[in-house]
Amino acid sequence: EGQERDRRAESAEALIAQVQEPADRAWYRARLLEALGRDGPAAQSYRDAVTRGSSRAERRLIDLLDHPRCEMRAAAAGQIAGLRLKSAKRALERLAEHGGADDRSGGGMIGSFFGCNSREAAERALQRIE
Repeated sequence: EGQERDRRAESAEALIAQVQEPADRAWYRARLLEALGRDGPAAQSYRDAVTRGSSRAERRLIDLLDHPRCEMRAAAAGQIAGLRLKSAKRALERLAEHGGADDRSGGGMIGSFFGCNSREAAERALQRIE
């Protein structure tokens, strides 16, 4: 199963490399990485697509703030902060208030290293975009 997935991912990468428009190429790469569960790289590729003018990538980054996995929510919040997307403010405020069911944090320095806390990631993103 893993080898088949890797083979298909390589085939998809080859097709994506042929896409002429940089924003579209970044979008398709982000979609592939998201499907593979590579949260950080997927969020970065969505950011790349946004910087190249993709409005659908901007919408997807905002939608990812509601993702079931903390790592993806936190990665999206970080990329949104870097882009200073004011359009994400309401979704960030919601996440900062409620967090996610799988947020974990031991608090303090230890929790920062060993847990994922999308609520804190959203709070940091809000500080950056305001």
